[in-house]
Amino acid sequence: MNGRWRDTLLLMAVVVAVYANSLGGGFHYDDFHSIVLNPHIRDLGRIPGFFAEPGYFSVDAEKAMYRPLLLVSYAVNFAVGGLEALGYHLFNLAVHLVCVMLVWRLAADYGRGSALCAGLVFALHPVATEPVNYISSRSESMTVAFMLAAMVLNLRGGTKNEVGGLLCFAAGLLVKSIAIVLPGLLVVVVYKQHGQRIAWRRLAGYGVVSVVYLTTI
Repeated sequence: MNGRWRDTLLLMAVVVAVYANSLGGGFHYDDFHSIVLNPHIRDLGRIPGFFAEPGYFSVDAEKAMYRPLLLVSYAVNFAVGGLEALGYHLFNLAVHLVCVMLVWRLAADYGRGSALCAGLVFALHPVATEPVNYISSRSESMTVAFMLAAMVLNLRGGTKNEVGGLLCFAAGLLVKSIAIVLPGLLVVVVYKQHGQRIAWRRLAGYGVVSVVYLTTI
């Protein structure tokens, strides 16, 4: 087994070991109005409506939000296991693991040791406790996963990767609006890697997506 596979398995084992106790948790706080009591997530046929009607986010009209892909994740969870909380917690754990692996991949250019350290810090940092344990906070980890994926694809270069990065950015925005900071983060990351040689053409699409999101949502 090569070093890359060993590091992958180590990160997976650490995440599962640390957060396995979250799997016995239940629903809390916002989970009730957006999942437990929300009739809109109980039919996969309603998924297209998630992208048109912010009111589908909650049974409480005052808590309407435009987070269609987050609702899709709830609807899929409900279709698979109803209101059995275990499935929702497994999803949260899986998304956190995806984020850990993407951080590890982003840091790979700095050497195996640095990449493993970055992955472990992200995996074990206390700030990740809420997105893993609290079902509704999967919005943060899902958004971050799409943002990290966009970074990885953008740094790889190539037309397909650039398009993939833009799609990941759009997906992140459809989970939670905090993804809007990604274009700025990309400028910093690209500058860090390439100095003054920032390929603004590759980043222009992120500005276009941002403008479309801000003017239509």
